[in-house]
Amino acid sequence: MSEIQIENVSFGYEDGMVLENVSMEIKKGDFVGIIGSNGTGKSTLIKLMLGLLPLKTGKIVINDHNIGYVPQVGLAVKADFPATVQEVVMLNLYQEIGLFKRPGKKHIELVDKALETVGMLDKADKQIGKLSGGQQQRVMIAKALVASPEVLILDEPAAAIDSENEQQLYHLLQRLNVDKKLTIIMVTHSIENVEQSMNKIYVIKNKLVTRRK
Repeated sequence: MSEIQIENVSFGYEDGMVLENVSMEIKKGDFVGIIGSNGTGKSTLIKLMLGLLPLKTGKIVINDHNIGYVPQVGLAVKADFPATVQEVVMLNLYQEIGLFKRPGKKHIELVDKALETVGMLDKADKQIGKLSGGQQQRVMIAKALVASPEVLILDEPAAAIDSENEQQLYHLLQRLNVDKKLTIIMVTHSIENVEQSMNKIYVIKNKLVTRRK
């Protein structure tokens, strides 16, 4: 069964078209890579999937609306940002908790479970701005996971982290896909270190999307 079905989607901005007649099928349990150089429309396609941009041409059908999203800007956390790791992950539960209410035991347990999944439980009380880029990215993944998504979308998750943390990140994503049966869509400009874990790869070039694997 398809989680996300994209049919003949085209999209452009005032200065011209970015995507033309894009079609993709993402099934439950897939680990999908969407690759392309900067400016080819990778992030635009993700925003269309998430409903952050208005769809004008074509069709996008999402069968499970519980989608976790890790944006590329997730790493841009200043050193003096006044929030702990636990508080950052908890932010994704405030729709359930209520904006002006205190988290309950259940919510704290959900946060701890998400942090444990990404190997960051021991950093729960640390200020997030004091962590390395790789550690921050793990926290952002935990923030997405805490709401128990069926699909996880990541936009350039390895940006600005070193090669060691990049490998650890890809190992984590592979484990989430295999052990947790989580459907993963990863946008990146390079997949050479994670290609073996993916069962589908789409390439965006010259406004078009072609399947490579």
